[in-house]
Amino acid sequence: MKKLFINIYPLFLLLLSSCSIYKPNIDSNFNFLENSNSGIVFGSLTQDNILNTFDKEYVDYSILKKNGPLIKISSREQIPLLPYFKFGDFYSIKGRLFILALPEGEYSLYSWGIMQGDNYIKPGNRPNEIPFTVNKGKITYIGNMHMVFHTNNFLYLIDLVETGTPILLDNHERDTKKLKLKYPNIISQFPYNAISNQVAFIGPWSLDNDKFNLKDLEKIKQGLMNAY
Repeated sequence: MKKLFINIYPLFLLLLSSCSIYKPNIDSNFNFLENSNSGIVFGSLTQDNILNTFDKEYVDYSILKKNGPLIKISSREQIPLLPYFKFGDFYSIKGRLFILALPEGEYSLYSWGIMQGDNYIKPGNRPNEIPFTVNKGKITYIGNMHMVFHTNNFLYLIDLVETGTPILLDNHERDTKKLKLKYPNIISQFPYNAISNQVAFIGPWSLDNDKFNLKDLEKIKQGLMNAY
């Protein structure tokens, strides 16, 4: 019995330590009638494809509720109790939809960070907050946040991320189609055209480095618009 306990205990610690700190997507059976004070906010989190990194990088974003706590979401969704990630919602690029049920109120996208292996990269200066409103019983789209990675090739073997440029885009048609496929039960609870689009602007959110060329913005926009 003692030997069995010794073998199981490290596994228990592994599972405990791998619990996600990120807010998960809502359940596909979410019902507005049972969550009368909540609204839904959704969008997509995508990121550059990088070769030679062993698929170790992802991006997290912080959402701040006015007079409330920070909420963290990630471009890669962790499998509960396991140190692995689910497959994303796109095939041509890395990324996923996020869809959260939040209490009615004023919120903002607050900051971002990049995780690559054990290295966590934050912006040099905290970006301006991007405000949005959650209305109970309503669905709000706040955009496609795409991270452009700026890398440095280490010994011609591994691309190390030095920093990034997050870009906010309006891909509501593409993302709403994904939402309809992934959450048909939610879509059926309100008119298809009743989604509120609150994309604040289109372009770089945080531009505190000289590595991003604004001339590349149109190419990125077209590429992500056609992502599937």
